[in-house]
Amino acid sequence: KIGGCQYGSGYTVTDGKGKVLATIDNADRKCDSKTSFDNYNEVAYNSFEPTALTISGFDYTPYVMIEVFSAISEQSLYETNFSDWTAGKTTAVTKYTNETIEFTLTKTEVNPSNVDWAGKFPDAVSQTCIRAEKSEAFVETSVISSVSKVRFLHGATGSNRGWGLYAKGEGDADWVLISDAVASNAKGTEVVAEVNKTNCQLRFYNLNTSQNAYMFELEIQGLVDMSQMPALGTFEVNGVAVEAVDIFEIDAEGNYAATYEISKTAKMISAENPLTNIVAANGSVGEVTYQLNATADTCVCTIPVSLTAGEKEIVANYILTVILKPDFTVTYYDVDGTTVLATQTVEKDAAVAAFAADASKVTVAEGHVFRGWFVAATGEDVRKYTVDEIIVGNTAFYARTTPEEVAVAGTRYAYALNHQYFDAADHESFSSNGSFHDTQHGWDFAAGESITLKVGGNAFIILGCCKYSANGAVAVTNAAGETIGEIADAYVETDGATVSFTYEGPATELTFTFSATTYIHSVIINNVGEAGISKNEAGYYVIQAGNVSQFLSVLEIAQASKAADERAYIFLPNGLYDMGEAVLTPIASNNISIIGESMEKTIIRNAPDKSVEGIGTTATFLITGKNTYFQDLTIQNALDYYGAGSAGRAVCLQDRGANTICKNVRLLSYQDTYYSNNDAAQFYFGDCDIHGTVDFVCGGGDVYYDHCLFTLESRKAGVVNGGVTIAAPNGDAPFGYVMESCTIDPSMCENFNYGRAWGGAARLAYLNTKVLDKSKLVASHFTREGMNVASQYFREYNTVDAEGNAIAGPGVQTFFKGSTEYTYDVTMTADQAAAFAYDKVFTAWDPRALSAQLKLDAISTADGKISWTAVEGAKAYAVFLDGVLLGFTTECSFKIAEDQDAAKVQVRVANAMGGLGEVTGYVNALPSLTKEIAKVEYYNALGQRLPANAQGMTIVKTIFKDGSVNVEKCYQK
Repeated sequence: KIGGCQYGSGYTVTDGKGKVLATIDNADRKCDSKTSFDNYNEVAYNSFEPTALTISGFDYTPYVMIEVFSAISEQSLYETNFSDWTAGKTTAVTKYTNETIEFTLTKTEVNPSNVDWAGKFPDAVSQTCIRAEKSEAFVETSVISSVSKVRFLHGATGSNRGWGLYAKGEGDADWVLISDAVASNAKGTEVVAEVNKTNCQLRFYNLNTSQNAYMFELEIQGLVDMSQMPALGTFEVNGVAVEAVDIFEIDAEGNYAATYEISKTAKMISAENPLTNIVAANGSVGEVTYQLNATADTCVCTIPVSLTAGEKEIVANYILTVILKPDFTVTYYDVDGTTVLATQTVEKDAAVAAFAADASKVTVAEGHVFRGWFVAATGEDVRKYTVDEIIVGNTAFYARTTPEEVAVAGTRYAYALNHQYFDAADHESFSSNGSFHDTQHGWDFAAGESITLKVGGNAFIILGCCKYSANGAVAVTNAAGETIGEIADAYVETDGATVSFTYEGPATELTFTFSATTYIHSVIINNVGEAGISKNEAGYYVIQAGNVSQFLSVLEIAQASKAADERAYIFLPNGLYDMGEAVLTPIASNNISIIGESMEKTIIRNAPDKSVEGIGTTATFLITGKNTYFQDLTIQNALDYYGAGSAGRAVCLQDRGANTICKNVRLLSYQDTYYSNNDAAQFYFGDCDIHGTVDFVCGGGDVYYDHCLFTLESRKAGVVNGGVTIAAPNGDAPFGYVMESCTIDPSMCENFNYGRAWGGAARLAYLNTKVLDKSKLVASHFTREGMNVASQYFREYNTVDAEGNAIAGPGVQTFFKGSTEYTYDVTMTADQAAAFAYDKVFTAWDPRALSAQLKLDAISTADGKISWTAVEGAKAYAVFLDGVLLGFTTECSFKIAEDQDAAKVQVRVANAMGGLGEVTGYVNALPSLTKEIAKVEYYNALGQRLPANAQGMTIVKTIFKDGSVNVEKCYQK
């Protein structure tokens, strides 16, 4: 009601969403010469949603009056985080209406024990949920008198997953779809769905029947006639205001019951220290009674609220039990994560105030520094506790130490500024007045803010930059404040691209000052020393065996400093290159070759904590550049697959680049081992060994697996167990995944299938496959149900067993997803198989030719040199003495020392991509007394080609120039 005034004017009334509720013209205004409550215009707001009404345009009004003209209001009838649910069926009583609701659960788990909360849902507060099994899972309610809205929080660890909602109310012949909104991220997605039905049932269902779905919170709202319900509004406990609706629940006797905790330092509630300012939301408050127990640590307060409806008085009893807050134990663990150093008692909701253990109790290795107490013993980007930490349960504090940062030659330090919990105080060589912005942009620097880095002399600095920065140069000054250079611009067009700065001079502090608003993702210091990091005469960066810090420095510097079309060659001698918990090590530049000495003994490994499990978060390498080349090495993602729970996605190569070649490469992981993450690109694997359990080669693009071994791992540690799915192609590439003349070793699994469709027009073809144990191949050969789509293009041709006997195809199969089905014969004819031939897939790129292995015919010695005849196409020659690299040369000779035995010298020829071919050993210059050898080939027991220096049991095939062949088995040391 808006009062009228004779001196006023017309006006408009809008609600909080901008909707016009009324426009009152001057002629329509009710007013006279007197200001009275009889002169007003009425405007109705018909909603139960809270809002703000805006009256605009008038000059004068004597009053504005708001009246509630309906006692029916929308209330929260039921809320849960599922901590009180039980398997199969759960019963609850609604607030206000006192209705009993039954929740019937079908193929739905309550609070499953194997959820990796830290890895999948790190922001979950209660760590309680219901989880839909993969198919035919639903939760259905009994009839509820009124449902106006349903709110739920659901989550998933992949796309197109989560919970949907149907409702069936009065007048509905069948279920009505209310929501099919997917959970868009693993942190949880809130859905608020309008229902507005009476006498209504709800049914929650799994949106993706091939994947799990999680729900963390559920709230059901309905319309309640509050005029018929006595209700307690607010009251105060020791001066603290409490909303009754927030804490009271209806108990089995129909009373409203709640427990309220107070600190032991506060005075217990009693008749002498009563509740105060008790206000009824509807009705009137009667006499409150207090029952204090003998030890004065518990008081039961009964608050009656009465209401007269017609001739009937309705009384609601609110029973509040006030208790003292419990104590919790904080346990302090040493760096091993198991040794208890101290315990501390802290009252619930109180701060730690002071740590019960300090650095003196922690095991600190020589050269390390104690960094504080952390939420977890392992893992990257882990939160550090402070003395202000509020304790809400028994809590573990874990000590952590890291090496002290020393600015000397040969050290490398990397700072991930896009990690939320990166703490500059934990790093001696880094300081800054910038601040964390978010996990996408990293740290935020205003104009004039800076980063200061300690360097030990000559250094190479790399900044990971952000495309959302403003254009602006970065000035570089030394410890004396002298300007020694600049970076032209910290803005980059590709998010995460790097800029670099080369410093030559003595040890100092380098300060990088930004001239415009800048985001920095990462900072890397490479203290290269006087020698620097340089290529040898053959163009290779040669890494010290097992020196992972040097390898990463070279990889970073090579990418940052080379010309765009130049190829960088990095050689890794046999050794373990352990990158620790590091993930997504970038290969962002084009034309990078990483060459190992051997597949078996050159191992690049990362071991991310299982809390970061995920297809997009764990990769050993993230490739975004083109023409990357790997040869003769193992890439291992050592995430604890068997300890990771229901999912252990750990990628070795995540490839967003194009034209990547892997030659003689072994990939060791379990789930999602290889991920081709570019649907528009082509990739090639030649003579590789790829291990896994679930979808372990997956993704988009055209990927050609040429004479590769697929080694199927067990689903359970130490035993033959489980079913394995090899491939999960995705996208619309013209050929998809093509397996040419590959071998499948299923010795560690119980059964396996070739693959399943992930998405798009997924294509998968197996040609000339050898299956070492055909009894384990499922009858349909493929998984017929797709993850998100039904497959239209799954084929095979000429499959054989270990002895070369044909394995019959499965014939006509029906592939499906939901209601979509495709039925066809998966066994191809020879003509159909020819469409997947190498030269059909690769018409503009020839990875076989690029990765072809070169070999010398022979080497000889004279005058302290070994020599050989030049090999066409050779980039360089690598010379080894008894298996140890002596050096690279582009010449056809190599000088050896007097004490070096020429008989132990071996030479390998590098192809254009830098990969080294088979070993050629010293051949005496005396005339041959045997037949002339054309070439020698080496194989393992599975028929795979091996390098000549492979160790262990080897099959040696000698081909003579007269056409004869000799095959023998030998053991090579």
